[in-house]
Amino acid sequence: MSNLTATSLTSLTASSTAAGTITIGNFAPGTALDTISLSSTGAGNLVVGNIAAGTTANPTSVSIVTGTSATGATTIGNIDVGTVATGSIGTLTYTQGASAANNTVGDLIAGTIDTINITTGNAGGDVTFNTLATVGSIGSLTVTAADDVTFTTGATGASSIGSVTVANTNAAVALGTLGAAGSTVGNIAVSGASTTTAITVGAALSVGTVTATTTAGTTTVTLNNGTLIGTTMTGGAGIEVFTGTGASDTISTGAANDTVTGGSGDDTITLGAGADTAIIDTTATPGVDTYIGFDWGGGAGNDNLTLTVAAGFLSTNGVGDLTTGINGGTVAVAALAADTAMPVGTTGLYVNAEQLTTVTAASTTAAIVAEAITQMSDGAADVMANATNNEGGLMLMNNGTDSFLFLVRNTAADATTDAGDVTLIGIFTGLDAANAAAGDFT
Repeated sequence: MSNLTATSLTSLTASSTAAGTITIGNFAPGTALDTISLSSTGAGNLVVGNIAAGTTANPTSVSIVTGTSATGATTIGNIDVGTVATGSIGTLTYTQGASAANNTVGDLIAGTIDTINITTGNAGGDVTFNTLATVGSIGSLTVTAADDVTFTTGATGASSIGSVTVANTNAAVALGTLGAAGSTVGNIAVSGASTTTAITVGAALSVGTVTATTTAGTTTVTLNNGTLIGTTMTGGAGIEVFTGTGASDTISTGAANDTVTGGSGDDTITLGAGADTAIIDTTATPGVDTYIGFDWGGGAGNDNLTLTVAAGFLSTNGVGDLTTGINGGTVAVAALAADTAMPVGTTGLYVNAEQLTTVTAASTTAAIVAEAITQMSDGAADVMANATNNEGGLMLMNNGTDSFLFLVRNTAADATTDAGDVTLIGIFTGLDAANAAAGDFT
């Protein structure tokens, strides 16, 4: 079928149960359009041009169904009912049968889509949506995938997204970035025995809870440091790669080998039974996260720290480049007796026997740092006695209950521990940090 123009058309239906291809050229139905139903439920496929219904169209339903055994690719052009601010679609449904083809859908263009439902069968095919960047808001987005689903560009222009639900069975689902700056994004839920699921949220005002109840595969949810309202992220039995907001989040991982990056807020991070990795970038003004269940020891089953420190960080007496070692996961660990100086050498982390006596894990960062400076400088020798400008090391100290990780870097050529030399970069509940080893760093 060639190009169509029908400005008064209210409904378009094209259906086939046989093999072969349904072909429709570019279609301009006008603003009266109410429903679109394109269906090839047999061995056939659909080839449809752009659907441009005008800037104020409000169809209640757009349904695309591809064949259960289609071997040819279904290609749908742009579905355009307006702009990012005008026009709406009630429910947009894409249902792909057991197709082995590489299917595509063009741009979705609408002020509002109340509901998006995407379902793919299990035959080794996939579907790629070119962009959702020109959708102004989405009520709910649900993906039920047994074959791969990709948004080349996600809903980056949406001022609100009500909820995102992914049920993933042995597929790769990549939804791009969801939500514009200042948007609201609802709960995100991922389930199933997946291959991979990847969701990134823009600099939203707020994000609902993030829940991964997967039993296999890797779920990557990356929230934005520009989001200044914290949330809760909870993992399951699959692998989670979680990145929090710029506010104070509560993050929990499951039993697999998970990876967590907190962000600028003071987060509470509970690590599960796997060999997890905590990422701390001290160059990005991170918050001071509290880690519950971090398992030190340096073995294959222990947890890991991936640290980034600023350039030019040197070991005592300038004999070693700590930046390269720490950032590359090579950190020599040594015990340090109370009231003694860091010795000349290339040690990256000192486990200091000097205790913090006046603070707890609930104390303010300023109070903990002040107490650390006091304890580092009040003994027979200042810990900085062998350090000058930009020299120092990482240091673990405890208060008899919990452990505290500091970055200690002399900011002046004075060989003393002063304000500005000590940065608290993590709190680890319990005293297991006494078992810190080089193998804890990656």
